[in-house]
Amino acid sequence: MKEQLNSIVISCEDFFTAWMITDMMLQDNLYPEWAPGLRKFWHLHTTIRIVVFWSGALVIAALVITIILTDLICWDYINLGLISTTELSRAYVACAILFMDLLIVMQVC
Repeated sequence: MKEQLNSIVISCEDFFTAWMITDMMLQDNLYPEWAPGLRKFWHLHTTIRIVVFWSGALVIAALVITIILTDLICWDYINLGLISTTELSRAYVACAILFMDLLIVMQVC
């Protein structure tokens, strides 16, 4: 259960970070050439933007939580000996995710 809770927290945190950065890029004037049509819509329809942002966040969070808690995806079956994992390899993956998260935070600040 502890591993599932950790997976939920990390997955949702990564998604929320990416979703908030996308929302910031669409609102800000620092990226005028990035998705100009979508940015114009994002600026003109603030109510729709807020509804899309929060409903999308809640739907994705519910989907991630459901997949992790119900074992809808069996990673052992998908992996099936293709990539063997050890504590060391999983630690490297966790370090890479943490490093990418830190880069995202440093980019925003």
